[in-house]
Amino acid sequence: ALREDGAVHYRDFRIVPHGLTIGATESGKSVYQRNLVAGLAAQDVALVGIDCKQGVELFPLARRFSALADNQDTALDLLEALVSHMEYVYQLVREEQRISVNVPDAEIAADIWDLAEDLRPTPVVVLVDEVSELALFASKEEEKRRDRIITALV
Repeated sequence: ALREDGAVHYRDFRIVPHGLTIGATESGKSVYQRNLVAGLAAQDVALVGIDCKQGVELFPLARRFSALADNQDTALDLLEALVSHMEYVYQLVREEQRISVNVPDAEIAADIWDLAEDLRPTPVVVLVDEVSELALFASKEEEKRRDRIITALV
């Protein structure tokens, strides 16, 4: 991506895997997001999108996504599936740690990048357009769904 001053913004997701893009209307958040998807599309990653405004931002990029939720109900299903996947990945990492007193700390697997390439699961990149849309509710039932969404997201 390019910064406001035209300098290149490079991000290594292996080092900084989480981010939040914020800014005023017309500040370039959507352009950044589209460029990010375009850049990641050529990589060996699974792209997952959540856009609870019926997909107005992410739907044009849908063919590159492995999954795309466009409302709170499908977002909840998707987030809970990602939590299950995350539990599988943690178990895989744990199985491969092979920790003993003789293993130096630097050789202990702590995430997928420490796994052998043939064991490493495909990295999952999750893009959420408008995080606030996940937290909206108007009824007690929707509040329960919101709580499950936020728990899964966290």
